[in-house]
Amino acid sequence: MDSLRQDLPGAVHTALRKWHTGQQDDLPWTEMLTIAVHLAGSPVPNLDLAVKELLIEALNALEKQAGGDGAQILRLRFLDGHTATGTANRLNLSTDVVYKSQRAAIADLAQIIWQAEVEARSTRKAHIVGRLDIKDPPRLFGVNDKLAELSTVLTSKDGPWMLAVVGIGGIGKTS
Repeated sequence: MDSLRQDLPGAVHTALRKWHTGQQDDLPWTEMLTIAVHLAGSPVPNLDLAVKELLIEALNALEKQAGGDGAQILRLRFLDGHTATGTANRLNLSTDVVYKSQRAAIADLAQIIWQAEVEARSTRKAHIVGRLDIKDPPRLFGVNDKLAELSTVLTSKDGPWMLAVVGIGGIGKTS
């Protein structure tokens, strides 16, 4: 999951550059739960559209968070197809400022997408754990003597280097 987080800014930049070509790379998008949610909610599952929807949502969130400067630069540069010079002229900035703001905005956009991914995974985990309905772990009866014996062997300083627990199937060896 850490490599997914580290690869995300590069993947966001690549996805923005490929906005008009419609040929998104599969990784890391296919590994993300947020994309799976977008694909599941779509009448015709399409990775390119799911990535674009996610990017638009993140751009909208970035616009609300940071006052919109970075989001505006990303929209002009990638969604509208303006060059860095054209974007700089339109916003009355230097090209260097546009590139610097673009890098910062892509990092912020990746962070927003990562937060959405973490929230989606947390929600999914809570849903799965809630469905398990495990109140109390199962108890094994009549094994207290054997457990005490096993504990003594395992905790002794001169104990064996390897220990095998054997028996017929279903008697609780794993437990």
